[in-house]
Amino acid sequence: MFLIPAHKSVDWKNPPVATVLLILINCFVFFVIQGDDTQKQYQALEFYGQSILPDVEFPAYVEYLEQNGHLTEASRLSPLLDKQRAAQLPVLFVMEQDNAFMRRLRNDEIITPANLQFDQWHDDRERYDTLITRVVANSYGFKPAYPRPFTLLSHMFLHGGVDHLLGNMIVLFIVGFVVEAVVGRKTYLVSYLLGGLFAVGLYGLVHADSTTPLVGASGAISALMGMYTVLFGLRKIRFFYSVLFYFGFMRAPAIILLPVWLANELYQFFGKGLSNIAYFAHIGGFLGGAGIAFLQKRFSGSVNFEFMEQEARQERDLNEYETGMQCMRELKLDDASKVFRSILKKDPKNRAALLQLYNIGKFKPASEEYHQLARAVIGLPGTDPATLKLVHQTFLDYLKSAKPAVRISYARYLELAMRFATGDYLDDAEKIITLLMRQQNNNNQLPRGVLAVAEALLRTKTFDKATHYLQYLMDNHPHSGEAEEARRLMKWAQSTQPSN
Repeated sequence: MFLIPAHKSVDWKNPPVATVLLILINCFVFFVIQGDDTQKQYQALEFYGQSILPDVEFPAYVEYLEQNGHLTEASRLSPLLDKQRAAQLPVLFVMEQDNAFMRRLRNDEIITPANLQFDQWHDDRERYDTLITRVVANSYGFKPAYPRPFTLLSHMFLHGGVDHLLGNMIVLFIVGFVVEAVVGRKTYLVSYLLGGLFAVGLYGLVHADSTTPLVGASGAISALMGMYTVLFGLRKIRFFYSVLFYFGFMRAPAIILLPVWLANELYQFFGKGLSNIAYFAHIGGFLGGAGIAFLQKRFSGSVNFEFMEQEARQERDLNEYETGMQCMRELKLDDASKVFRSILKKDPKNRAALLQLYNIGKFKPASEEYHQLARAVIGLPGTDPATLKLVHQTFLDYLKSAKPAVRISYARYLELAMRFATGDYLDDAEKIITLLMRQQNNNNQLPRGVLAVAEALLRTKTFDKATHYLQYLMDNHPHSGEAEEARRLMKWAQSTQPSN
């Protein structure tokens, strides 16, 4: 079973700097520092497979297991001895995790000098050990049997392959940006590293004799999962889940992740047999992260509870909006209007609710309310294409629908002309500015609008129309800054136009 939070999208106005930094560091380490690891690992394993080591060590290991009462493990590995070399690799993996055996092997207590193949085996074993230590993951991964302090941290930034890296980085981003937003960047980074230490700590206790290096960010990422679970607690969040071939989304209290996730990890560990997945590192990280989050919620004042409420609030608003839309479909316009006004009262910037109120208002085009709503939509700020399109469409619709006539001020007309000139609505900008020029209004902002239209016409190389507006500025507002700019543009336009 796979279960992971599926939170809302990232707010790039406040980007998850720490999460992105961790992802970049992990990618740099893998692609640059570990760049040759795959080749070096392959060379070491290829040498191992071609040497006499499998023929000598694997049967000796199975025999060692049998003699020491590990009959279940011996029965699992024994059938692999008759298979091809590639299929025998799990034996090598298990054997190298058995520190007691490996210590005796390297002390010549398993393959003794009395063995006829001892000299060849000894040379091949030294050669293989030399090759495998060249692998960065092997040298800087955490080995419980031979712990070195710096590997407690270095192992978190190493990975065993592209798939390993990619899977970890995807989960890191999905969970990390939310936890970072809740606890803050500095606390987040410290918690990430502490969580990784909890992960390696439990792994080291469970696999104390292992000589296989532990690598990967999954322990620290599991700590973030534990933090997420405790931080959100009983709040219902959106989960993505998959069970066998079934997958989908569901909403449930965040805390449900704790027993489900731990049970799944334990099941995987005890039920799947041979595996190179560090399940107890995941469990250690998860429990460590949960403990860290508990202390932060209890004693720290830096937890951003407002962010934690946003998703629930957005879902409530979405449900309320859908209620309003259902009322509209049933032509219960008064009820729909109450719903959308309630949404706007809580969120004055909710354009969807405002637009629906405008659509309701069109049923009474002579009412003051309709005119107010139209002006509100037309006055929406922003010059992005989506906003300009909405403003332009509403403006044209209002011109057709308003009764007995439109109620737009001179200043608003002027503003619309300038906004339309910057977008793809130059024809309407020109119509508005021409209308304003005819009114002989002494508004000192008119030159700005005229100049904006002239500049837009010049950009489209419509020189005749542009020079008409430039000449208007020079004749009617000769002392304005816009007239000075008009004279400069007039000279440029005349020099640009092809001569007859």
